[in-house]
Amino acid sequence: MRYLTQSSKGTDTDSAWLTGSLGILDERASRYAAISALVRYPDATPVNAIIVAARMCDSDSLDVGNRALAWAQNVSDPVSLAVEHMRLFGGFGVPGVTGSLISVLGDGSWQPRSFGRMSQLYRCFGYWTEDIDSLTLCPGHATNALGFMSHCLLMGDLGISDATGAAAEFFERYLRDWMPRFGDAVLQEAAHPVTALTGMAISAFAHAETVEMSHESALSAS
Repeated sequence: MRYLTQSSKGTDTDSAWLTGSLGILDERASRYAAISALVRYPDATPVNAIIVAARMCDSDSLDVGNRALAWAQNVSDPVSLAVEHMRLFGGFGVPGVTGSLISVLGDGSWQPRSFGRMSQLYRCFGYWTEDIDSLTLCPGHATNALGFMSHCLLMGDLGISDATGAAAEFFERYLRDWMPRFGDAVLQEAAHPVTALTGMAISAFAHAETVEMSHESALSAS
């Protein structure tokens, strides 16, 4: 398998450079990137990510999307999202209720070997992540796993077929079973309109991605 060398850039920088400089528009990549941003610690109000997430949901979720956008466009309590984020996804070394693949799957024995494989894969494809022990920044944190998918899909648009294959394998191994459960867990625990929308968007997107990946697998097998 052909790999790229590790990049020193952050995933936000990489994605912005790819989409801005090369005019790439990949809807699936933008959805993964938006969800990744929503479960990353909110140093800024993620208005664009909220807009993308709202578009993932069906009409029954319109009210939740409107409330999240209304909060983002007229922030009167900026601390509330940070507090909610800390509780759900963790931060500063504190594991959250739903932040990691392990916290939803509930299998501690799954951690060391799988996180090691994920970290190696990130590095092989030039995806930057903080490879430390904290569950908020480790390879298994939701923001890294989802961001890696966006990264690989954008690379696939550049004609790097290995990256497209890596995305499919990564989804099958780590995300197919986890994403629906993650979305449900976030929605069940959410108290803030932004995190409620995040849970709904993840659940809707998980279903769409399972269909998409199954279709791609059938095409490649034929």
